[in-house]
Amino acid sequence: MLPKAAYGVVKGAGKPEGFEPNEYKVRLVPGETTDFDHEDAYNITVTCQPSVLFGMTFAQHPDRWTECMVTPAIKREILSTPGYPKPLNRPPVKRQHIAQSSHGGLGVFATVDLKVGDLIFSERAIMILSPKIYMPSNFPAHFTTFQMQQAALCQKEKQIELVFGRLYTEHKKAYMALWNSHKEDGSGPLLGIFRTNAFRVECYEDDEQDAYVGVWNEASRFNHRKVYSLTQTPTTDR
Repeated sequence: MLPKAAYGVVKGAGKPEGFEPNEYKVRLVPGETTDFDHEDAYNITVTCQPSVLFGMTFAQHPDRWTECMVTPAIKREILSTPGYPKPLNRPPVKRQHIAQSSHGGLGVFATVDLKVGDLIFSERAIMILSPKIYMPSNFPAHFTTFQMQQAALCQKEKQIELVFGRLYTEHKKAYMALWNSHKEDGSGPLLGIFRTNAFRVECYEDDEQDAYVGVWNEASRFNHRKVYSLTQTPTTDR
């Protein structure tokens, strides 16, 4: 695993010559599948939660849905949650909107006066997956440590591509509209946005070291340095 990914302006960043990321072997199974006969062979599942019919639109399902890349154990935990899935809790009136910030980029702004404890908004993540970046196994023997680290970023980009390719068109647009602070360190466009905007999802963890993170359309636009001034309340039954 890559202990700390490069950031900032990195000289020589990008896919190293002689390296091509591994392609992921994918097997399609029914959405409700939780019993994987050979979990060692299928140690990761990409699942839409809550599960929706193919071709469903946001107009038909306004609470939307999340593409998750998780272990089979986490998928079982999600689907075994009592009452899952429930509709999202929503405030009685719209209390925020996305608009251009005077400091650059888009931000989330309050549209009404807020009191401590007010529910501002709720939304489902665009995607949820592990933030871990693993060293690929197929790099040439002569690669330097730097080249191996850059190769690992390329492989992570490939992983996110697998999830991104499943997103509904509007979710793709929302994801690509998020800020990217990792354009010059070897991160691809999807990974750069992911590294800039993802934050921890505390509901589901394979163990203490294997937490998941999510990227949201609105929640990811909050100034990360001010995250202490609000309370995130993740729920497992929605």
